Amino acid sequence: MRSTLDELNRELAELRTLIDSIAPVDKALSEHQDSVVQRYRTIRRRFDEAAVLVALYASFERFAENLVDAYVQLVAKQRPYRELPSMLVKKHMAESAEMLRRGRLGEGRYIGLNEVDVVKNLLSCIEGNIPYVLNMPAIIAHDNNLRYNELQTLFATAGIKELCVCVCRAEDLIEWHARSQDIQPPSEVPNEALRARLDDLVERRNEVAHRGRSPDQLLGTEEMRNLVDFIEALARATFASTTAMYLKQRYVEPGEATPLHRTTECYKRGTVVVVERPQCILRLEQPLFVLAEKAPARWGRIISMHVDDTPVEMVDETTDAEEIGLELDFKCPKSTKTAHLFVLDVEDDAVWCPSGRPFNVAR
Repeated sequence: MRSTLDELNRELAELRTLIDSIAPVDKALSEHQDSVVQRYRTIRRRFDEAAVLVALYASFERFAENLVDAYVQLVAKQRPYRELPSMLVKKHMAESAEMLRRGRLGEGRYIGLNEVDVVKNLLSCIEGNIPYVLNMPAIIAHDNNLRYNELQTLFATAGIKELCVCVCRAEDLIEWHARSQDIQPPSEVPNEALRARLDDLVERRNEVAHRGRSPDQLLGTEEMRNLVDFIEALARATFASTTAMYLKQRYVEPGEATPLHRTTECYKRGTVVVVERPQCILRLEQPLFVLAEKAPARWGRIISMHVDDTPVEMVDETTDAEEIGLELDFKCPKSTKTAHLFVLDVEDDAVWCPSGRPFNVAR
């Protein structure tokens, strides 16, 4: 799953480079005396905006589809077909039949699939084979652009319900909203603010793609940067919300994650917690995560441990202490009642970065 976000980040970096180039290129052209070149300035400016809007939306749509694809395939490895969400199974059956009906297999998003493959895959699912193969283009199919409602429906069908409620509580989106509105960060982003911003981006993209835009409606470079920042924050929030469901199903429900019971609220802006000594071994660099109801996941690693104010590298059954101080490389929510901390024995590379800056560290 993590690779979907990595790819989006690379594309957003390229878009930021394009936006940064607009002003210096326009300045260079403005100094040219040729009247033909001056006409190019207006044309170029219009197409700069078109390129940003179309590419930005395309990157986000591809990210959302690829994230759902990756999530569903991970879930399918853990569950028989009959235990997948009923909405997912229904959509898989209906859209697979639609793929056969349309007769466009082997084209566009259906490259690599033919009629025999689609039928074989359906049969492997219906017969209860393990492993089975899903027709993934059927899973990520959607008829409309990913406005607020369509985005929520795409993820709900995969089993991730109330996505937009969840992302509005993500730290990344809250920080973006506070910066863009020049206000103090709220506890969560108003749902209608998310809806308006996402739907406006889609509408602007459609105006460019289908009707064009007049020069007096062009976005400034700061507005373009804000749009890129919005999509980055929304994508990170969407990834963290999807990760919350994945960690819950993959590790918490089967009992493969050990809960850590916090005895106090957090310290050092949420990066230090005090927990009861668990039955399992704790060690430096061990992966942890936090889950809360209808909220994105937070995750990272243990970067230091203290027993009675003494730094240690490991805690086990021989450790003579009732409480352990843990310093984390991410912020843990304050509440000990609604936010639950878990530790894993091994990192899951679908979520954890193998090296470099942890996902959840504030930028």
